[in-house]
Amino acid sequence: MEWDSVYDRYNFAVMQSLIRENLSGAEVRLHREDLIERLDHVLGELYRGLRRFKKQRPNLGYIQNYKEIRNAKREYTELRALLEVGRETT
Repeated sequence: MEWDSVYDRYNFAVMQSLIRENLSGAEVRLHREDLIERLDHVLGELYRGLRRFKKQRPNLGYIQNYKEIRNAKREYTELRALLEVGRETT
């Protein structure tokens, strides 16, 4: 699912590093803007709440769904913030 949490902290750290190293500067502005737009969409879906998430993950309990949504929001918000920093440096 596209708006899952990044379950592995190592993978999340790799994504942060890739954004810092490869998505700053004017030459990648369009790629950065595309990713920001996609993250905005995913975050919008996450903020719609548990009911939408439950349709995608009916076998998980309420608490597990809540934790996954909370973690995914935090992670995608952090990635988006990194992209904003890259936007500001151009």
